[in-house]
Amino acid sequence: METTKVDLRRQSAFYETLREDLEANSFGKWAVVANERLVGVYDSNREASEVALRLTGSGACLVRHIGYVVGVVGPMTRVDHVPVRDL
Repeated sequence: METTKVDLRRQSAFYETLREDLEANSFGKWAVVANERLVGVYDSNREASEVALRLTGSGACLVRHIGYVVGVVGPMTRVDHVPVRDL
């Protein structure tokens, strides 16, 4: 479990190096990152998730909605995707 957390942190850190370019060119699409490389950019969460599921045997995979963050809203802890530019 701890290895997965560390691996996801590495994938997330790598995503951050690409974030500005991805947001400029692929806002609203879905990115899959594995083994500190961009596997691909997909039009839907479903497509990205299918790719990520095929890759899970090789370690942790990160699926990110480009240009969005997951935000916790209100005391009842509702989770929403929020465009970064709207924050």
